[in-house]
Amino acid sequence: LQGSGAVFSFIHKLESLWKLALVCLVGLVIFSFFFIRDGIPLLADLASRKIPVTVMSSLSLKTLGQLDAHFMTPTELSAERQRELQNLLESSLLIAGVSNEYQLELRHSKVLGANALALPSGILIMTDDLVNLAENDQELAGILLHEIGHVENRHSIRNIIQSSGLYFLIMALAGDITSLSTMFSTLPTFLIESGYSREFEIEADEYAARLLNKEGIGTKPLEDILDRLT
Repeated sequence: LQGSGAVFSFIHKLESLWKLALVCLVGLVIFSFFFIRDGIPLLADLASRKIPVTVMSSLSLKTLGQLDAHFMTPTELSAERQRELQNLLESSLLIAGVSNEYQLELRHSKVLGANALALPSGILIMTDDLVNLAENDQELAGILLHEIGHVENRHSIRNIIQSSGLYFLIMALAGDITSLSTMFSTLPTFLIESGYSREFEIEADEYAARLLNKEGIGTKPLEDILDRLT
């Protein structure tokens, strides 16, 4: 009987441990779900705010150089039209209430087609095809505000950090410049092939829409050109 009691006690301990292991496993699954859904995006946002301005500027210039080398050629728009678009950027920056460190780069590109890209430091690229697709400058102002929204919310940096794995996320939080350089070398490919997540696109749309409504322009010009792009 004493031997039987010891066996039952051992079995009971095993059952308790199995139940505890199951509870821990379920807890780990739940934690992992919320960490991936909410934790990583939050940490990526925090990490993106720690990137030095000099790194952002260097990254943007290198990315522009790579895009010019492989995907873009100088704009074919007239000098007058280029001046009009530069003035449109200035007025868009006033609407947005952000610094004038932004710059507009106009390019021709058969690869990109009608498109606009925002680099982390505030370099905005707009293709000739996109300019020609617009029926009026209010539509292009909406696009510029949309791209400014991407920059102000650091979407490109956040997207790369989120998709680069936990190691690079930790390195970004720690400010490891070497690891950041490796990670951000994928930016040109990301901009051309991957694009922003749906969540970031909606956030940039809402940013532009809020400013367009504030100015009394309304969201129709932006909606119209986005529909045409689609």
